[in-house]
Amino acid sequence: MKGMRAAGHMGNARVTTRNLRVVQVLADDHTLLVEGSVPGPQGGYVLVHQAKAPHK
Repeated sequence: MKGMRAAGHMGNARVTTRNLRVVQVLADDHTLLVEGSVPGPQGGYVLVHQAKAPHK
């Protein structure tokens, strides 16, 4: 029925967040401090790439 809640997939798609700023790199802890919201669960893996388009 239309509008009825049902089971389904949630969180199975890759999400890209652009123009986040790296605040600090902690080499001893293998940690990046990022300003802004990072998608994914706590303790999950995050891929970080340099932006292809310049920051506006």
